[in-house]
Amino acid sequence: NEVCAAFASVSVADAPIGDASAGRGFKGTFDGQNYTVEFWSADDAQWYRALFGYAAKGATIRNVTVTGSIDGVSVIAGICARAENCLIESCRNCADIGGSSQESGGIVAMARAATVRNCVNTGIVQSSSWCGGIVGYAQNSATVDDCINIGKVTGATFVGGIVGYTEPKCTV
Repeated sequence: NEVCAAFASVSVADAPIGDASAGRGFKGTFDGQNYTVEFWSADDAQWYRALFGYAAKGATIRNVTVTGSIDGVSVIAGICARAENCLIESCRNCADIGGSSQESGGIVAMARAATVRNCVNTGIVQSSSWCGGIVGYAQNSATVDDCINIGKVTGATFVGGIVGYTEPKCTV
């Protein structure tokens, strides 16, 4: 496991860390040291759009803020698009999140057995379904704890201020 640290505020475009479609998830520890990453997605026809496209088992992402605008088809978020068996903590999303299909979240779009805690969303989050201020879709015993959403969340079905849709055995 690698430990990555951000040393300055940066601006990135269309460069999520971890590739869900190829099954290559980020597995290390990322400590943003409370810096800000400005993220701009230029291609809104993509899936798994976020600072981290896929965080896999054992990954930890903490202490980072994302600003800007992140758009895509599905599984769109500020911090992590797909989080599986990992920890996302003390992160903040101020970016506007837009998914044309489903699974959009201010912090995480799809949380599978992941823990999301002490996070804040202030950005606008929108999607047709499974749209949440913190997590869009929580599944497989995911936990969302001590998080705050003050951003506007809009969608047609399964929309929530904290979590858009929660499967049984998840904790919010």
